[in-house]
Amino acid sequence: MHEIEKDFTEYLYNRYVEAERKNDFDRGRIYEDLLDRCIYTLTSRKYSTIRRYAKELQKKISSARKNGTTSRLRLVGEEGKREFEKMIKEYRQSLIEEGIPEEIITGMVMHRKNNYDND
Repeated sequence: MHEIEKDFTEYLYNRYVEAERKNDFDRGRIYEDLLDRCIYTLTSRKYSTIRRYAKELQKKISSARKNGTTSRLRLVGEEGKREFEKMIKEYRQSLIEEGIPEEIITGMVMHRKNNYDND
């Protein structure tokens, strides 16, 4: 997949996720619509990878909507990695501030990392 195509679909999806987290449903619908347009209007064979990736992201949105969990969707791509690293750093710092011993903190952080998508 061409990197710019992937970055573009991730951008649309991530803006949707941010809008849902802020309860800005109108803005969320705009980005979801643009993601749908990637699926249904880019019919040329050369866009098959972007369509497939957009369908995958759209499936996440549809599933979350059915479950009522759109506000808990995770960012994807580089933005998702940065968000994850920031969350882990803040979690670790909060454990340190509570005075928890380092060996226990290490175990708790590893557990949080391993179960990141399961909360």
